[in-house]
Amino acid sequence: MSQETLNTILSGIAALTGLVAVGIAIHQILQHRKEREEDHRTAEEQRRRAEEQLALARQQSEMRPDLEVSIALKPYGRNRLELGVLEVEVYNSGKVAANDVHGWVHFEASKVSLYDPWDQPGRRMLRPYVGRSRGSSCEEEQEPRNGYYEGQFWENDRLLPGTYRTFRFYVTKMRKGESDVLYSAVSSEGAKVDGSVPIAMS
Repeated sequence: MSQETLNTILSGIAALTGLVAVGIAIHQILQHRKEREEDHRTAEEQRRRAEEQLALARQQSEMRPDLEVSIALKPYGRNRLELGVLEVEVYNSGKVAANDVHGWVHFEASKVSLYDPWDQPGRRMLRPYVGRSRGSSCEEEQEPRNGYYEGQFWENDRLLPGTYRTFRFYVTKMRKGESDVLYSAVSSEGAKVDGSVPIAMS
């Protein structure tokens, strides 16, 4: 085989190798472009799903009531300054009615004790404010838990948007100063609120 023939064969092999390399490079470019397009489609689908979930969450949020709680300690009477009425007001500021609202208040046992204005022998449960569908109660002889007495309140009827219910607890003020009242309230729709309010023990 002559040198010229050998050179021709080698040139052909080199050209073929170059074509294969170009083909591989083109394939890789096309594959990379395809992967980028798939990533873009995936990201777009995830974005769309996130927007749908956000819209659904907003819709569900609008369909829930929004509960707000305010608490005030008022005097019980002129002759008994140590007695007070703890008024818990639950307000529905949402766009839909709240059903089966119930909640709890906790007041510091070292500063407030329970008082039954209708003290009767053998009576164990305080029910100072009971209506047709709502009420509040405390166990009169309960032991404090973690330093707090617990009271419960409930409203079995609907609490319409823009309306409120007031629940009352009768207490004895044991020390002057401020006392924290903890509260929580929920409804059957999943609305929930909790927090604390300082009250002045004058």
